[in-house]
Amino acid sequence: MEVRVLRDQAGDKTLANVLALKNDFNLVKLPFNRGHTRDAYWFCITVQGIKDIQKNWLLSVTPATLNNLRLYTPNDNGGFTLHQSGNQVAAALRPIDKQFGAFTFPITLTDVTSTTFYLRLQTQSTFTLNLSIATAANLAQTNSQNKLLLGLILGILLVILFLTLVMWNKKHHLIYIVLISYIIGWSMSLSAIDGMITDYLFPYHPEIAMLMSPLGGGIMAFCFAAFSILFFDTPRYFPRLTFIFYGVMAFTVLAALSMPFGQFITVAPIAMLATLLSLPAQLYISWVRAYREQLGDKAIFYGSLLNLIFSMLLLLFILGLISINIMQLLVAQMSVLAIFLFFGLYQRFHKLELTQEEANIRSEIAEKLITIEKQHHKESSTFFTLVVHEIKTPLAVIDSTIQTLQAYPTLSKELVSEHHHRIRQSIAHLNNLLENTLSSDYDNQLLLTHSEQFLLAPFVKKTIHTLSTNSNCEFEVAHDHRCIADRRLLNLALSNLFVNAEKYKTANTLVTLQASKNMQHGKDGTLFTISNNYTSLVKPDTTKWFTKYYRENNQTNIDGLGLGLYLVQQVAQAHAGTLNCSVTPTSHANQWSISIHLWLPSNNVKDDKK
Repeated sequence: MEVRVLRDQAGDKTLANVLALKNDFNLVKLPFNRGHTRDAYWFCITVQGIKDIQKNWLLSVTPATLNNLRLYTPNDNGGFTLHQSGNQVAAALRPIDKQFGAFTFPITLTDVTSTTFYLRLQTQSTFTLNLSIATAANLAQTNSQNKLLLGLILGILLVILFLTLVMWNKKHHLIYIVLISYIIGWSMSLSAIDGMITDYLFPYHPEIAMLMSPLGGGIMAFCFAAFSILFFDTPRYFPRLTFIFYGVMAFTVLAALSMPFGQFITVAPIAMLATLLSLPAQLYISWVRAYREQLGDKAIFYGSLLNLIFSMLLLLFILGLISINIMQLLVAQMSVLAIFLFFGLYQRFHKLELTQEEANIRSEIAEKLITIEKQHHKESSTFFTLVVHEIKTPLAVIDSTIQTLQAYPTLSKELVSEHHHRIRQSIAHLNNLLENTLSSDYDNQLLLTHSEQFLLAPFVKKTIHTLSTNSNCEFEVAHDHRCIADRRLLNLALSNLFVNAEKYKTANTLVTLQASKNMQHGKDGTLFTISNNYTSLVKPDTTKWFTKYYRENNQTNIDGLGLGLYLVQQVAQAHAGTLNCSVTPTSHANQWSISIHLWLPSNNVKDDKK
């Protein structure tokens, strides 16, 4: 097939005029490319026949964005028959195109002798003319393969579109809408180039179908510039280069607005030139950001590099320096660019997601710390209020006793001794109160122990005698039993257990303390058991008794800080021991036997003979 071309600048030549200018035709190579122009082009297509060749063939003209096509085929009368096509003609009037793709003309070839056809093309869009002659079966198969490839590309774009929508739903940032618009614009252009929009969406409205390709291309150029501005924050980091992208966006909008006024063919080349000029700037910006190892910028850099390479090939083709299938080049260029833009944006999105999760975790931790601090402040305030109240009671007893002794100097020795004991008890109570207060400062930390071995019986006797001379107390400890523990902490624990039992016992009942050797968890140790009767309408819930600042609601008349059993538990933990409580009913109504068991393990320490 030999193809020659004649340029009709005025666009008013008829077939008769063209036939008279046969010598003015110039030989061309296919595909034939021209930019935006109002010129008409006449193509003289000569096909050399072959012996025994079949007569019925199809001439395929692509792409589907060509506006006005007129094919003149020779007839039996020695003249030519006109066949009208192009996207200015409704697709419903071109049913053959839906089966074989783009614009298809039936032609007849003769045996041996050559056949000449004349094709007139006039279109306002930039175009690349591809001509091919094939049988109906081959062309149908080619069209099916093209549709399959188109479906695959559109499917990939649809997946990218969906994933971008998911990211936008989480972040609601404008850049995701820009990428979505870019994908929609490319899908419009791709479908228009293949003829899908004309054949399936607007078969009766060619005036709308004609707008899809330039409109889709304009959307892509606009969104690519906007994406560069938003993704790289060019107004902040590259303020001067930002004006290039603003220029692309302005010319693209101007080209779209010029369509109703018939000036698109004038403005569109300027918009295309501005787009081409922006590519080096976009590549430079992405390279700078990728060099600084900004997440997602490398993908954009590679996409920009490939986009620039494809654009240079396109420019070389327009200048006639190389011959390639421009439509395949455009499909590859825009599809690859869309994938890289999405990949770069996804990397940025993923980083933002991780950053947001870390920020949320830090925020939650901060809120919890603030809550803990507020609770701690509240507890401290309550605690010191109780401390002040508790200190006043023994001080009042001491003051009252001293005043009594001063007012009655002739009191008997027994009464004086009793008053002295009351003073000692108040002092012991103050000392125990201070011990509890100081020990509570270790909040949630193990107390430091300095364990030593000592005789337990005199130690227990001294501890109880310091707290009370009440005859309603019994203790049972073997005289030769030795205990291994920290003296100060054990004294703190036993004092709190005894005082707690004294405060909450049923009137006229005994408090008993037993200490004996005991083995737990395969280790030797000492088991302290302090028991008392307790009055309650229901079985006491002892699980709360070891909570810090806990006090029984039904015993509001009893003083205390709510620290006693909590500190006993701390002492047990410091010695790697155990603390538990058992409750059993007694023979008396509403009375319960309470037994608290403190077990401390034995350790190999220095023996104290004292």
